[in-house]
Amino acid sequence: MIALGWNYFKLLLETVERYVVVGVLCYTSPLAFSMGASKTTVPVFKSWCRMVGSQLLLLVMNVWFLRAFNTSVGQYVGNGGELSTGNGSIFLWLFCALAFLKTAQKFDSYLAAMGLNIAQTGSSMGLELMMAARAVSGLGGGGRSAGSVFGGGSSAVATGAGAAAAGFASLFYIGITAGRALGGFLTMKLNDTHMIRLGQGVILLGNVLLLLPFGGNAALLGLIMVGLGCAPIYPSIIHSTPEHFGADKSQAVIGVQMAAAYVGTCLMPPVFGLIANHISASLLPLYLLAILGMMVFMHEKLLKKAKQVG
Repeated sequence: MIALGWNYFKLLLETVERYVVVGVLCYTSPLAFSMGASKTTVPVFKSWCRMVGSQLLLLVMNVWFLRAFNTSVGQYVGNGGELSTGNGSIFLWLFCALAFLKTAQKFDSYLAAMGLNIAQTGSSMGLELMMAARAVSGLGGGGRSAGSVFGGGSSAVATGAGAAAAGFASLFYIGITAGRALGGFLTMKLNDTHMIRLGQGVILLGNVLLLLPFGGNAALLGLIMVGLGCAPIYPSIIHSTPEHFGADKSQAVIGVQMAAAYVGTCLMPPVFGLIANHISASLLPLYLLAILGMMVFMHEKLLKKAKQVG
């Protein structure tokens, strides 16, 4: 029943999204009509007309799917848990209803396979809602226990670290997401070296907030700042590889860089897990500072060698 309700909710969301798409197409119709005045832009106008027709057809089918499902549920409940033919199985009805909802959600891809111009919607709306809810809940849980975790003490590590771990992770990735979006605009003004140094500086600021005894809110802000600083570093390192190593060697070097990044992602968290279990989780800022120092040293040494070779 939970799966049935979840898929019904997803279908409602996709129906609303498809309705919004039709509204946007109609709102921008003057632009499409202007395309029909020239022979060179007539294909654009024809594509718009096909998409509007296809989306309207899809909306009609959505209404039919929802109506049919609601009618099926009403008949099943009205018959006291039996199918209309009598003495039905609830499991058979659940499987059929779930398959019906799945088909309704994928109907846009079926129409696209037939050659109609359909806007693909609803690919990950449910997952995005779950991630957003998890991030919001993590903010509340992490805020209550951040001060005790980074304040030290064995009891704080035992009780607060596990409860706040999910919230801390969500804050870090929120910082990365915001940093990637902001970094896209900053790259129009700053080069790769400046972006990497800027990210390192933001990470240092986040570590300072984690180290200083400013309370739980400062610790949470520090985690966001660390994620914000990490955001531009990896893309900028990859982008600057042809400049530092040459275009002929860049493909091989990028492969090594990506492998090293994945190894570090898999290795460094368990290493700190051992440190937290045997010493204290309050050493996280120092752990991050040590890694940051290694990164700054290696990057600056790379720039110096690249300058000497060039």
